[in-house]
Amino acid sequence: MSEQQLVLMRMPLGPLGTNCYVIGDKVVGEAFIIDPATPEVLDALKKHDLKPKAILLTHGHGDHIGGVQDIVNAHHVPVYVHKGDVPYLSDPELNLSAYSNPTPIKVKADIIEVQQGDHITCGDIDLEVLETLIMNTTLEKLKERIKDKKYKLTTQRQTILQAFIDADENHLSAEDVYVLVKEVAPDIGLATIYRTLDLFTELDLLKRLDFGDGRNRYELNDEEFAHFHHHLICVKCGKVSEFEDDMLETLESIIAKKLNFRTIDHQLKVYGYCSDCQNHMTEAELDKLERMAHHHG
Repeated sequence: MSEQQLVLMRMPLGPLGTNCYVIGDKVVGEAFIIDPATPEVLDALKKHDLKPKAILLTHGHGDHIGGVQDIVNAHHVPVYVHKGDVPYLSDPELNLSAYSNPTPIKVKADIIEVQQGDHITCGDIDLEVLETLIMNTTLEKLKERIKDKKYKLTTQRQTILQAFIDADENHLSAEDVYVLVKEVAPDIGLATIYRTLDLFTELDLLKRLDFGDGRNRYELNDEEFAHFHHHLICVKCGKVSEFEDDMLETLESIIAKKLNFRTIDHQLKVYGYCSDCQNHMTEAELDKLERMAHHHG
């Protein structure tokens, strides 16, 4: 397929700025709409003289399906979704729109179930279905935890939670979160972020971390990874890295045998100089700093 024939667009839609995609074939004048958070995506199709052929859903959460019903009502297109996510489309409790949307979402459409290896075509476009683990994702588990604690998953709270999921950096301060969310939700102020971080910490959704620089940072508290999770902290530039090799398991075994103490978690913080800072320092400077650290220790 030539570049002149293919239309490929990405647009953030809805209160969470969910990425919606359009993949179209200009020759046949049709396109797939992927994860329409709102029906505004139809305006983009009109500009390219395209009509929707089908809606493709990567999963069934409310922030990905908010525009489905309006598009279906207007164009009577089918909806392709993995068979495991079909129940989400008609159940506001499962898709979480009951907690985050003014109007709970219930999709009524021609639902076509797909699975690994299936192909969906539009003109010369041929898409292959690849399965990923959705039900066990961190976001899914955290949302369920909020619901179990009887708290409402407001749009603002979901936006802040999504910031931790999407962030390249794993350890975020309140100011870091503010920078991330203001692009998609400029109405969220710093005070709201502080309150939400306190709440998420109280609910064990986040861990509050102190790296000794006077600023609290937070990371997702995913129990699957928490036990094998330690930090390397550069004392020069402040960079924080993670390593997951759990070299303290032997110590845990000794503690269990000698002291009859069962360890459920531990954290290790290692202070030093990252590779970038070392590259800008002489060996003599590093040796001197290391001797000073041992002397003060």
